Amino acid sequence: MNSCDAVVIGGGPAGAVAASIIARRGNSVVLFERESQPAYKIGESLLPSIHGVANLIGLGDELDRAGFVIKRGGTLKWGPRRSDPWNFLFASSPLLQGPTSYSYQVERRKFDQILLENASRVGADVRLGCRVTELLHGREGRVVGVSYTDERGTLKTLRTRFVVDGSGHTSRLYAAAGGTRIPIPELKNVAVFTYFEGGGRLPAPYNGNVVSEALDGCWMWHIPLSESLTSVGLVLLPPTQATLRDLGPERTYDLMLAQSRVIGPLLAGTPRVRGGGDYGKVRVRRDFSYTTDRFWFDGLALIGDAACFVDPVFSTGVHLATYSGILVGRSINTALANEDDERAAFAEFEYRYRREFSYVYQFLRAWYDLNNDWKDVFRVARGMIGGAETDEDAFLRLVAGLGSPEPASAWDIGIAVNSMALALEAVAASETDAWPDELVLNAGFREVLRESSQLQRMAASSVGERRPLAPAGAKLLATADGLAWQLESALEAGPTGAGRANRIG
Repeated sequence: MNSCDAVVIGGGPAGAVAASIIARRGNSVVLFERESQPAYKIGESLLPSIHGVANLIGLGDELDRAGFVIKRGGTLKWGPRRSDPWNFLFASSPLLQGPTSYSYQVERRKFDQILLENASRVGADVRLGCRVTELLHGREGRVVGVSYTDERGTLKTLRTRFVVDGSGHTSRLYAAAGGTRIPIPELKNVAVFTYFEGGGRLPAPYNGNVVSEALDGCWMWHIPLSESLTSVGLVLLPPTQATLRDLGPERTYDLMLAQSRVIGPLLAGTPRVRGGGDYGKVRVRRDFSYTTDRFWFDGLALIGDAACFVDPVFSTGVHLATYSGILVGRSINTALANEDDERAAFAEFEYRYRREFSYVYQFLRAWYDLNNDWKDVFRVARGMIGGAETDEDAFLRLVAGLGSPEPASAWDIGIAVNSMALALEAVAASETDAWPDELVLNAGFREVLRESSQLQRMAASSVGERRPLAPAGAKLLATADGLAWQLESALEAGPTGAGRANRIG
């Protein structure tokens, strides 16, 4: 094969989902993964939206059969005035009850392997041990292909209509296409993490929960991956990072763990994994949040961490990655079906992806600003989504990604919208000065909601005019199979019509 419809670079969740979406529409797609098998990656906790992703890419019940630890919610010790941790269950939200009321704690090698094998099964040409070395440019600078080395080290080229970069945070292909990466200084954190040979678990039904505990200048996570393996890490905020420089990773890790009143006791008497390998060392990742000034160029799109990254406190990494894979796959399928729709389709991809990222970012800023007391967080959650429900129930809906009700069809064939975002959008558009004082808790939170952030402005300016695929005012929605875009006005009425939309994003 000397040419194909699309090339995807990177075999992580973003790339595997994008390749699956493209292949399921019958288009030819080659996925290049530089490793001969999925590499070790941090990021083991998924959101319930993964069920929708699995349905959309044809994965079926493979994740259930894989034996991953079931995650039914989370446990938080956040805010110094609350001495005991607080548990929440996704099933507490009426919008998540039933088959969508849980997610998984996963070992990433195994999870990524399942997604890669699925991409191959649905028709993608998955090539392991192949490294993309260069983008090929055509007339007026459009990306028209790639140079790559195959599994034997032979240099080859492949022509294509579209290149998708899902190769992670180390990628620099954005620069080759004339883009710039923009750091987010407010979330310039550093993660230090390792693994334990099991350890204590919370009582059922919370035994699969992520435990997140705020300490002085950092927060810690505890993720049960199996009966014999637990991921435990700490995220150092900028004022505490001098400790890491002075003491080094091992001593800093031990010092912070000794201060823990929740996670520390769960690990009492449990040895760390030793001997190197994936789990036998203390690792450091500089989780500096960033975005890119453009998510797509002529012939090239950035997805997952190649495009943007944000602090992992709410386990949104895989959610954002898979969502971007879905969006770019739809846009490529739409453009391949009608070349005239390319710019509109990719403008839709960038708008929705950047909007989702910016909402998560804004919620995280509010979360960190509100570290003084957990009750404050709950009250603000109620202020965001409104209604007569309790403060605590409002918070549950936000952290489950259900701040605003969505049509039930969102779960039928696609991915649930992370609607904490939609709640923030509504609040940001309101007049915060008119709120009761208890809902405007500090200047930091007021600033987050009132000002049009740099990320929001970028979402509008970088996309430019979102030219619709039809007359002015038309709205793009997913097709009935969830694999491309179509006009809302072209949809057939009724819940089972062939043109029924999947209202996602």
